[in-house]
This record gives sequence, C-alpha cells and structure tokens, in this order.
Amino acid sequence: MKQLYEEFGLEEYAFFYSKREEMALGCKSYAELATKLPQTLSPVTETEANEKINQSVIVLQLLFQINTLANLSHQKEKAKQTKQEYLKLKELDPNFRFDSYFQNPYRLLNPFTKSQLNRLVQIIETILGEEL
Repeated sequence: MKQLYEEFGLEEYAFFYSKREEMALGCKSYAELATKLPQTLSPVTETEANEKINQSVIVLQLLFQINTLANLSHQKEKAKQTKQEYLKLKELDPNFRFDSYFQNPYRLLNPFTKSQLNRLVQIIETILGEEL
C-alpha cells in the first residue's frame, strides 16, 4: 500500500503505511502484531488528508456547476459558495492554488485541461469581481 500511495503522489497516506510497515517488521509474533498495529493507526491525521482531497473535489464540482446555471443570480450564489469552499480548502492546504490540480494528489481528481480550468476560474472571478 505504501508503494501504491507513493506512485500516486499521496505522500501523507504513504507515510501512514510506512509507519505500519516499520512496526510490523519489528514484531516477533502475531500476538505482538495484533496489539501493536492498532497503535500505529492515526484516524485523525488520515481524516485530515481525506478532507483535503474531498474539499478539492467540492471546489471542482462547484466551478463546473456555475457554468451549467443559466440564471445569473443563481450563478452569483454558486460563485459565493465556491469561494467559501475554496477558502476552506486553503485552510486545509495553505499551499493550494488552482495549479495544484495538475500536481499529485489533486491531479488524480481533475478531469479538466489547464485551459478549461483557467476558463472556469476566470468565469467565477468575473462573476465575483475579484481574484481567488
């Protein structure tokens, strides 16, 4: 699992499995493994990594939805919601930028080309009258 996550650029997940591997290799019996393995689980940290991924998907979905709404007032409301969700993503990952969608782990979720994503971002910025 560690190698799989490394291949996909999901370093946080690879780190969890690396710690589990280290612990498992040091065990001398199944009983020792069964008692020590749960200690290597870190649901809080793994949840944080999952939240970043999930939040980035929400932002992508909202960017797309803005362009499917014909009503300008609905577009504006969706643009405001997108900005809020984008700011939540920036809290989870302070280094996140829209270009991050073309780097691991975010690129695994991004169905858009660079020009398509840039167009979506330009549309929301035009609607809001400000840069994101």
